[in-house]
Amino acid sequence: LLEKDSGTEYAPITYKTEPDAVQGSRRQARLSGGIVIPPSAFSPAAVPSGAKGVHVADLKAYVNASSIGGLACPYPKQRMRVYYNDLPAVLARDPNVEGGTLHAPWRYAGYGSATPKNETVLLLNDSATGARWQAASSAPGADLWMHGFWRYDWRDTFIKVAGIQKAGSSSYAITRDAATPPQYPWKAGCRFYAVNALELLDAEGEYFIDSRAMKLYFSTGDKPLDGEVSVSVLPAVLQVKGANHTKFENLSLSMAQLDAVSISQASHLHVTNCTIADAGIACLSLSGSN
Repeated sequence: LLEKDSGTEYAPITYKTEPDAVQGSRRQARLSGGIVIPPSAFSPAAVPSGAKGVHVADLKAYVNASSIGGLACPYPKQRMRVYYNDLPAVLARDPNVEGGTLHAPWRYAGYGSATPKNETVLLLNDSATGARWQAASSAPGADLWMHGFWRYDWRDTFIKVAGIQKAGSSSYAITRDAATPPQYPWKAGCRFYAVNALELLDAEGEYFIDSRAMKLYFSTGDKPLDGEVSVSVLPAVLQVKGANHTKFENLSLSMAQLDAVSISQASHLHVTNCTIADAGIACLSLSGSN
């Protein structure tokens, strides 16, 4: 919505959900930046981990390649995410999320087994984890990243893995891409996990997107694929730039790759009783607005 979409002080424009006979004002019309990938698009898939219950879908018929995006340092700027029954799925990672869902405690590698060798090489004294990550980083077309808290527990960074080599009987040397440094130099005892490799897809609720082949892999574990799989494709659900005297009431806005609702250069604008969720960056971004 631009300046030409403005209301006036005496005649503001309101976008809202009309009450219905069943739910009354509790009902919320939904605006989504995602699309549904139908169950018919999925077929059983074999993955390197040997995990069962993995399904694969060809995304070419549903999305453009430009909408897939990817990871970036320090944070992803634009990246497709996956949702199952409107709940966020987990990008394939190791260690797995405890319990297999995004809402369970996250687990990390590192701690006492992580020692920096220099600014670009980190030694991981964990042979089992190092071997899994080395296999993931050396696979054809690998795009393995690490996400972690490299110095402070309030500052995380995504780092691209350039290579992983055995450095001893029980340790591995992880070399980061020189162009993706942590925001603060890493230190001994930092915590992190590996992410974004098909080789790491081994738990219920995890997914991986092969951006080259445009294929989506999703695991339901020992359960059937009987829910709705959605992917985010739009940068934002609602963008307002200069549309003054505008109101948004009782709406549901979700599944954006960047800010779900972005408002800038607007005055006398109200967002009231709305549910805003599943944003790539911010749910509600306000800039230069009143």
